[in-house]
Amino acid sequence: SMVRPNLDLTSTIGTHLNVTHQGIALWKDGSLVYRHASLEFGKVMDTPLLHYLGKYTLDGRKVGINIQKILDK
Repeated sequence: SMVRPNLDLTSTIGTHLNVTHQGIALWKDGSLVYRHASLEFGKVMDTPLLHYLGKYTLDGRKVGINIQKILDK
């Protein structure tokens, strides 16, 4: 989950929106990718995770991430 605590959308949707995007991190061909539904490209796609996170630092947006791991029992 991409978490943006300072994003105020109350005028648009009536509330603050802290989680702005969700996806799944997985290993693919030896690289960690972020599988997500891209609004920009209109499809589900795999993006290198560090590349995806890098766009938030390049444009000055503050973002946190919430990572949860599936445990095998």
